[in-house]
Amino acid sequence: MGRPSERGGTAGTDRAGHTGSYEWLRKRRLKPVTESTAQSYVMMVRGFLNHLLRQNKLRDNPARDVELATARKKRRRLFCERELAERLLINCPDRELKFILF
Repeated sequence: MGRPSERGGTAGTDRAGHTGSYEWLRKRRLKPVTESTAQSYVMMVRGFLNHLLRQNKLRDNPARDVELATARKKRRRLFCERELAERLLINCPDRELKFILF
């Protein structure tokens, strides 16, 4: 399972015995993320801390004042010519697949 850690549990696991959070964090440290990914992480943390505020577990949300850069939208990647895309949409029998193709 692993060696005991100072905080309880075993090294590489959290208190509930889950290894996923530590593994995820280790991988995050090795590979930088894009601005939009970092912003989504901040929004998730902010939302979680707001939940803790509502549950009276925190007095203040430290993530409230984190300023996010203005997100730049990436242009849509073109996979095929417009005419081919329109033909695929017209001839597709499945509405859900049409939505995905669009």
